[in-house]
Amino acid sequence: MLVCSPLAVSVWSPDFSSSEQDSPKWTRITCDGAELINGLEAVAWGGPNIQVQVCEQCGTPDCASGGYVRVTRLADLVLWSAPRPELERDWSEDVAREQFTPSVVVQQHGGLLIPGAAWEELRRQDPDVPALAQLPASTRADVEPLWLADARHGRRFDETNRQHLRRAVLAAHPADLETATTHVERLARWFRAAPEAAIDGALQPVAGDDPALVTLYLHEPEREWTALYLVDGRPSPAFSGAWTLTPPPALSVPEAGREPHAMRNAPQ
Repeated sequence: MLVCSPLAVSVWSPDFSSSEQDSPKWTRITCDGAELINGLEAVAWGGPNIQVQVCEQCGTPDCASGGYVRVTRLADLVLWSAPRPELERDWSEDVAREQFTPSVVVQQHGGLLIPGAAWEELRRQDPDVPALAQLPASTRADVEPLWLADARHGRRFDETNRQHLRRAVLAAHPADLETATTHVERLARWFRAAPEAAIDGALQPVAGDDPALVTLYLHEPEREWTALYLVDGRPSPAFSGAWTLTPPPALSVPEAGREPHAMRNAPQ
């Protein structure tokens, strides 16, 4: 997950000759060299998914596929996460799935955070950018992909299924393997039990060497997923080993001896 502050601004001109238009001046927004928005003036901020990389031949939103993000508010942060095609009511399901694919920065980093002060700077560049208070609240469905981003760089598995977790996870540290996979399963079930529920809390930065962070070691390919932050034994999701949700989610207590069943989003 990329944290963007400050944002860098530059001016450039796309070539509109193929659409027989004059080429405009556009404002490009970047963060650590990664392009967030190719033309701030061309972005249409309405709708559940926002295209931040607009067609560079005509400047018309939705002309080209891809380049979308979901823009929501999580306490005093602006969250960019993967677009959610299922929220697009004016598009057929199949077409929406092809059209509303993530922007490059979300594909590469899983999502990004923009502090409120940096977002206000963006609004000063273009008054059409919505105020922080006007953005929809982040829901569990918006936040879960950021949590899973590091885990899903390889073979997919269902985080709500204990058998899938046992096959995917080789080890955990500093928690033992059984404890770590149980916590992951419970958090995944919490995210998916009420996907449209607003997140009640905020993201808190944590140090990378904080002993409360728990890392899972996955295979196929081998990779690390710092998935958990333990607060007095209570699990909270960790994001890129640098942030956690506070307060921790209120999770249901698993029934003793009951093996969980697979839920939605299981691998096909």
